Amino acid sequence: MRIECLDSLSPDLAARWQGFLAAVAHAHPEQDPVYAPVLGAQGFRPLFVLGWQGDDLAAVGLFGLKPNPALPGCFTFAMAHSGPVCAEVTTMLAFLDGLSLHPALARVGAIRITPYWLDDEAAVLTQRLAGSGWQRFETQNYRATGLTDLTPPADQIMARFARSVRTNIRKAENLGLQAVRVESLSGALTFLARLNDHRAARGLRRIGEAAFLASFRQAYQAGERGFLLAVMQADRLVSGATFHLGWETIHFMNSFHDEALARELGNLRIAPFQVYQAMLLAKARGCRWLDWEGYRPGVPESDPHYRINRYKEDFAPLAVQRLPGHGKVLAGALRGAIHASGTAKERVRPWLKTLLRRGRNFGD
Repeated sequence: MRIECLDSLSPDLAARWQGFLAAVAHAHPEQDPVYAPVLGAQGFRPLFVLGWQGDDLAAVGLFGLKPNPALPGCFTFAMAHSGPVCAEVTTMLAFLDGLSLHPALARVGAIRITPYWLDDEAAVLTQRLAGSGWQRFETQNYRATGLTDLTPPADQIMARFARSVRTNIRKAENLGLQAVRVESLSGALTFLARLNDHRAARGLRRIGEAAFLASFRQAYQAGERGFLLAVMQADRLVSGATFHLGWETIHFMNSFHDEALARELGNLRIAPFQVYQAMLLAKARGCRWLDWEGYRPGVPESDPHYRINRYKEDFAPLAVQRLPGHGKVLAGALRGAIHASGTAKERVRPWLKTLLRRGRNFGD
C-alpha cells in the first residue's frame, strides 16, 4: 500500500476522500476533511493520510499531531479521532504499518487510533491489533454505546420508547415547542454559553470557543456533517443538543436544558422531544441509526453514569461495543524519547492521585 501524507487536500482529493467515506461502513463524520480546522483550533496540526492500492483509494485517516511541550518541532502523538477509515482488517493493518514508516512521522512519538468498528468486527480488529503490538489506552466501558434503529416508520420508532418518553414528547408538542437548527453566529454563541453553563454546573470541562466555532462554521452551520438543534418555546431557548451527522448514523454528542423553564412548563422532560426530533431530521437525511455515543445497560445506581444511562435506556437502544482506542509507540530511540517526554504528566497523574488518596486515608 502506498501511503500519502498531506498538510492540505486539493478540491479533487477532498471529493475523493468524501466519496470514499460515503461508501465505507466504518466511516465517522469526524473523519471528514471539514473537521480539520477544528483540530487546528484544538491545538493539533492536521495531517491528511491516504492509503492507495494502485489508483484506488483504500484507506483514509484525518490525524491531529499533538505538539510536544518540551521538544519544538516534535509531536507527542498522531491521533485519529474516530478513525482511520477502511473496509476491512488487512487493509487497516497495512495502512498503519505504512504510516508508521512514513517520513512525515519521523518526529512523531506514537500513533493513536479510535476507529468506528462495532461488536464482532471490533473484536476481530482488537485481536489483530494486539498481535501487531498495539495497546489499548481506553477501557471497554469507555467505548460501550447504544444504537437506535431509524429505519421503521416514525410512529413505530416512538412506539419502542418507554411510556414516560412518549408522554413527554406529546406534552412538548401540545405546548407548542419547536426544534430548529441553529444557523446564525449569534445563535451559536448563545448555544455555547448555555451549554458551558450546564457543563460547569455538573463539574464537566467547558468547551473552548475557538474549537466550537470552527465546528460551527465547518460542519454545523451548513448541516452536512453535524448540526446544533435548539428547542424553542416562542422566543425562549428551552434546550439544545449537538449532533454529528454521518452517512448512515447520527451521533448524539452534547446537550443542555433550562431546568427553571422546564419546571415552568410543568416539570417537562425536554430530552425526549429533542432527541426524537433529531432522529426524524436524520431519518429524512437517509440515516439508519442514532449512536448515543455512550450507553451501558443495567448500570447500578452507585455508578456515576447511572442517571445518563437510565435516561438513554428509555429509548430502547441496542447495546453495542465499539473498538476502544489503541496506541503504539513508534520504533526508534528518538521517537521513544519524544513520546516519553510528551506523556510524562499523563503517566505521573495516576500515581499522584493514588498518593493523595493514601495520604487522605492515613490522615483519617
